[in-house]
Amino acid sequence: MGSLIRFVLMVITVTSLISFGSAFTARATYYTKYIPSSCYGNVDQGTMIAKIGEEFYRKGYECGKKFYVRCVEGLNTTTCRGDGTNFVTVKIVGLCSSSECPSSSFSISLSKEAFNKIAYPGQRTIRAELEVA
Repeated sequence: MGSLIRFVLMVITVTSLISFGSAFTARATYYTKYIPSSCYGNVDQGTMIAKIGEEFYRKGYECGKKFYVRCVEGLNTTTCRGDGTNFVTVKIVGLCSSSECPSSSFSISLSKEAFNKIAYPGQRTIRAELEVA
């Protein structure tokens, strides 16, 4: 029962963060197969796109929303481009699979093009800051 209450409080917190535009951190990875997506099916949405973990997805309510994403930290000091000042704007196109967003914490999977604009090649996972655009 205690874990259910913690989960509900976490969902309420994330929902309020997303709704009011406050920045929050998430684990970020990348993916390379962009079509089909759970929000848009076989309709191409470009390459500045992302999928979000179930914690954020809210049964598709976030489809089409845009987020500013910036690299905050990775596994070493040469992870983030521009010392963490670079950011990308991505459009939410779907729900991450468990292999794309394996973390139980908040997760986002960026297109490889978006990921490479904020993190150096060779990185697979970073901590990112997200804010509603």
